[in-house]
Amino acid sequence: MLNAIAHRSMIVQNDVVIKLSPNQLTITNAGGFPIGVDKSNVLTVNSTPRSKRLAEVLQKTGLVEKSGQGVDKMYTNCIMEAKPLPDFSETDNYQVSLKLRTEIRDIPFLIYIRQEQAKRPQHHKLNVFQLIAIYNVCFDDGLDVPMATIDTLLSEGILQKSKSGKISMSKEYKKIASEIGVNRNNDDKVNDKVNDTYLIMKDNPGIQRKGISDFSSKSLSTIDRHLAILVKSGLVEHRGPDKTGGYYAK
Repeated sequence: MLNAIAHRSMIVQNDVVIKLSPNQLTITNAGGFPIGVDKSNVLTVNSTPRSKRLAEVLQKTGLVEKSGQGVDKMYTNCIMEAKPLPDFSETDNYQVSLKLRTEIRDIPFLIYIRQEQAKRPQHHKLNVFQLIAIYNVCFDDGLDVPMATIDTLLSEGILQKSKSGKISMSKEYKKIASEIGVNRNNDDKVNDKVNDTYLIMKDNPGIQRKGISDFSSKSLSTIDRHLAILVKSGLVEHRGPDKTGGYYAK
């Protein structure tokens, strides 16, 4: 919200509008992108708040972080949670519209990217451009990724190249997908249903399997299969006694 205020046009007398639903957060801000900024370069151009003085006050009081980190952090967080990337598609000359969706696109990717980032030292974490490159290979979204970034990821074994030159995810990712029994290419419906179960637990910490079944209108046997996948993947855990304890999303 504060970031939106710092970047909004003070000439256009419209409110910052925030709409929240179970599946999506939408923020609409008065005034389009500043001159020189558009949907294709929002990650690479320098931050240009319309009210520099206001942005400095917000930063010095600790209410916002260092200028220029907001978009990077949005993309990074979306990728680290295997969610759709920030969507600016409805932005025009009069408003900036940002949509953040909640669904997890691929559970094996979520597990893999968290594990890969966690094992790296702080000075060698994957940056936002490397994360976008990996995400693009996994989901084939047609994003513009520099070949130099791909080459670095290939050299580190995070991506792999076939004899025909096709770039694909690493063996570690494919092993995770095989172990938990969810393959995005062949089991999209399974993936979506497991994701729904995960979101119920995330919104209702400590919920029991009967409660999940009631929320989702799915049978207990189906919920048990979803829980087995999620517990095995490390995304959820059960706390407390078997009869009175509940499930928590990590």
